[in-house]
Amino acid sequence: MSYGELLETEREQTPAEVADWLRAFADDLDGTGDLTVAGDDESVTIDRPDETLEFELEVEREPGDDADEIELEIELEWDVPPAETADESETEESDEPGSEGTEGSETGETEGSETDESDE
Repeated sequence: MSYGELLETEREQTPAEVADWLRAFADDLDGTGDLTVAGDDESVTIDRPDETLEFELEVEREPGDDADEIELEIELEWDVPPAETADESETEESDEPGSEGTEGSETGETEGSETDESDE
């Protein structure tokens, strides 16, 4: 899995539609296996929290031209094992005995290679 923003969605819905989404998410969060979070036309599957998670709730009221705006944010945070990137998986494979990696080629340490001393 990659790092950074995995999914972001913003849309207008009725309170009933949002409540339905929150109930479905709560049921999924309370389940087992991976956790799938769905947005408009896309979804992302992430590791479910193992034990505890950080729960943050923030409510703000901001003045507007015609009406004030209420903003309610719910944020959940938990730790998961580090994501394995493509570079890491290639490195792990090349470090295995008998693999045909490029070990040493970046530093010019392979047998019979010459180092370009003009870079030093």
